[in-house]
Amino acid sequence: MKNLIKIFVLFFMLFPITLVSKAQKQDTIIEYDQIEKMIQEALLTVLKIEKHYIEKEITRQKITDDFYIWVDHYPAGFEPTQEILNLDLKLKYISIYSLTKKQKKKGIKGISFSGVRIDSNKIKLYFCSKNVFLKDKILYISISEGYLFEYEYSCEKQEWVLSKMPKQ
Repeated sequence: MKNLIKIFVLFFMLFPITLVSKAQKQDTIIEYDQIEKMIQEALLTVLKIEKHYIEKEITRQKITDDFYIWVDHYPAGFEPTQEILNLDLKLKYISIYSLTKKQKKKGIKGISFSGVRIDSNKIKLYFCSKNVFLKDKILYISISEGYLFEYEYSCEKQEWVLSKMPKQ
């Protein structure tokens, strides 16, 4: 009987800990979903800007050319939304670690997600244009044309709200 009481007491001591742990895990999942949604929306905007540059012939790239997205800094399991896929760009996903020698010699230019920075109640997402090429057995990486998206946390809405984005 004493053992049964000990098990009963132990169960009721550990049960609240399990509930708190599960709630914290759920909060983490929600925050991750919010950040992934912000990255998706920002990437869509960047791709629309890049497509506009191609259509207005501001860049040498053609709409029929492969359009590369560097996937090295995206969250694990990142998948583009249907809106991104519907942009009529020939999207190719590539990693710096999976480049073939032929691709390195030819040179690959694409959009890269540079990362996230948190400043008090703001989250800043950075995207840039990255060019990788091999010359004289040296791998060069050039980064240019950055895009900054700034989100501010709204206590009223309980979510992150876009407060600053690049001009289109």
